[in-house]
Amino acid sequence: MLLHGLSGSAAWWRRNVPALAQHFCVYTVDLMGIGKSRLVQELVRHLRELGMSGLLGAGHSIEQQTPYRAWRDVFASYFGLEGLADGLERQEQVRRVVQEVAPKLAPRLPLLNDLLNLGLPDTPLTAALDPALRQESLVALLVQLLRAWAQERPLTLVLEDAYWLDSLSWDLVVKVARALLGALEPLLLVVVTRPIGEQALGFQAAQALRGLPGSGTLEVGALGVEETAALVAGRLGLPAEALPPRLARLVRERSGGNPFFAEELTHALREQGLIRVEAAPSPRLEVSPGLFEARSVLPDTLQGVVLSRIDRLLPDRQLTLKVASVIGRNYPYLPLRDGVMRLAALGEALLHQHLHELIRRGLILLEAPDPEPLYAFKHAITYEVTYHSLLFAQRRQIHRVLAEWYEQAHADNLEAAYPLLAHHWLHAAEGGDDAPARKARGYLARAGHQALRLCAYPEALSFLQRALALTPASPEHALERAGLLTAAGVAHEKMADYVPATRLLLEALELAHAASDPRAQSRALAELSWVAVRRGEYARAERLGEEALGCARQAGDRPACAKAGSRLGVIAAYQGHYPAAARRFEESLELYRALGEAEGVASCLNSLGLVEVFRGDLEPALHRFEEALAVARGVSNPEIVGKIQANLGLVAEKRGDYAEAARHYGESLAVFREISARHAALINVLNLGDVAAAQGDDARAGGYYREALAEALGLGALPIALGTLRGMAAVWARDGEPLRAAELLGLALSHPASDAEMRQQAEPVLEGLRALLPPEALEAALARGRATTLEEVLRQWGGPAPGEAAPRAPAEG
Repeated sequence: MLLHGLSGSAAWWRRNVPALAQHFCVYTVDLMGIGKSRLVQELVRHLRELGMSGLLGAGHSIEQQTPYRAWRDVFASYFGLEGLADGLERQEQVRRVVQEVAPKLAPRLPLLNDLLNLGLPDTPLTAALDPALRQESLVALLVQLLRAWAQERPLTLVLEDAYWLDSLSWDLVVKVARALLGALEPLLLVVVTRPIGEQALGFQAAQALRGLPGSGTLEVGALGVEETAALVAGRLGLPAEALPPRLARLVRERSGGNPFFAEELTHALREQGLIRVEAAPSPRLEVSPGLFEARSVLPDTLQGVVLSRIDRLLPDRQLTLKVASVIGRNYPYLPLRDGVMRLAALGEALLHQHLHELIRRGLILLEAPDPEPLYAFKHAITYEVTYHSLLFAQRRQIHRVLAEWYEQAHADNLEAAYPLLAHHWLHAAEGGDDAPARKARGYLARAGHQALRLCAYPEALSFLQRALALTPASPEHALERAGLLTAAGVAHEKMADYVPATRLLLEALELAHAASDPRAQSRALAELSWVAVRRGEYARAERLGEEALGCARQAGDRPACAKAGSRLGVIAAYQGHYPAAARRFEESLELYRALGEAEGVASCLNSLGLVEVFRGDLEPALHRFEEALAVARGVSNPEIVGKIQANLGLVAEKRGDYAEAARHYGESLAVFREISARHAALINVLNLGDVAAAQGDDARAGGYYREALAEALGLGALPIALGTLRGMAAVWARDGEPLRAAELLGLALSHPASDAEMRQQAEPVLEGLRALLPPEALEAALARGRATTLEEVLRQWGGPAPGEAAPRAPAEG
């Protein structure tokens, strides 16, 4: 949708915000600097006029690889943390807000440490979560907090400079949108960005947002001559009619109707003395006779105009602005003050004068006042031009000063600043100085491993690759490089990039061999084996796994031996070699028992139970699962408990004991909901629907299927969503509605996410429909299904109106 100029955007918000804020709407703003900041300002202004509030976040140029950086601002506002510096005060404020809006979420609050650096001690619940599940639980917690907001008042989320978002921030944007869409909660989400290329990090996420029902794209068209005149006159403190038409046409022509360019040209003309405002006796504009002859000396580009304005500043003002640009587009006062004072003999009073002057000149803004002032460049282009105006030597010097400052400021918790320290030390090392290079290498490696633990795989890979580039390819650094290569290989494997994963892991293995280090060899071989598993190359996976186990034994690394043996059991089970799988799991079980690692014991017992299920021996499987459950409960690991409960449900379902199956699935569901493992919980909801259908309780089955469909759409778990269609189709076919059943199967079987397992489960239902319907009627119903969407099905199933709570099936157990 094209909005014509700034007045058009203001009018559009004024007309539409009241209605949009009550429904589910997503708008992406694709602009190249033409009024996007003003578009957001107009939105915020209209929200305030309506007595509404919104949550704002932004991408940050120098923290593009800091996980969830944009959402840190959003949730700092959510909890009211602005201005709170004391750690205990911040913790108490978060506890207070959660107690008010969603008290049941209190046991999960330590998950917020990864986002807000609260320093909350882990609870038994959060301490038991592995990295992947911890991130899934964090996302679920954030979504639930936003839903709690939306259920009390309309939720407006604005994310600016989205082209600087990290991968986890983009992922959370999509998950929040899908979750609130699935729950039919009101949401106005505005994502402001430059156009994103196909190779950019956020391209797929932006496409996903545009594909959601209720989404749209806004553009602001260029200013006309009259709007340009009004803008320029406003900046000069004059009425629009006081501006000479020839000057308005000049600014419009040179700026191309870009409002920021027009503002910068106005500032440049005034600073060069080509225009002057006379205040008395009444405000009027004096135009230099040489202005229109001097047009050729005005820069032709926006960047050129901004640079010319910076160049006219006095040297100490330039230094202040340049130090600010190294900190980032948004910058706190303290690192700016200390950075400037380390580089120049400048008193704090004079620094305040500089900041006031830069604000007056329209180069920077004060975003937050005392006690912790926060400043920002007025526009991203001003920030970028300032930074790139730095000479390389000066840039390196300022980066080093700031790196040292952040080390001192975060001395008690360096981990929270790894990405920031890696950034500054990396740029400080650009001159080839060994000391900054060593610092950069260390922080890049730590940031890479940290990102890997947070499941931020693109960021992990970026950090690790840059650490590798700084690590000498010499024998004394062989093991350091092997560790970095192994970690980078794991990041590629997690992203299903198996070819580069294999290449990096083989290189790590070669270095580990050269260093004669069996422990490092074992790690590389183990990950190579797992890549082969992912690719379905089981014979190769088994061979590599055996080598990994041999190296672990040679190194005397018993935990690695147990893990390698367990993985070999998984590989054997995938191939249907159940006796070999059982033997591997038994060997690992013995090792874990000797090591006293109860979680490993429970995991191996659970795996042995699954082997018995695959063999068809349900009684031994039941005993294994029950023993595993007792061990898992003893170590308070809810994730393993939930998996074992689900497997006990599977055994009961296969034995035809549906009441017992429902009890176990219900208990597993409760566990996974408690730890916010939403995908695992969703599988249990689908299982409960299937069990209810098998019992002939179609009403209960329908409730579970409807709930699972809504949750699956919120998560983007499309195979599970299609499973609900298969289940509901069977119910409707049995209840005398074969046409409705066929429509569901038409969608389920034609959907891109349909897989072989789903098609196999749907075949008996389809075969039954062939006996109930004439061929032409069946084909017409299947065609109608192929033409519909999952969201339409949810609405047809009686989804709630916006603002109402989604119906939930009754809990089991």
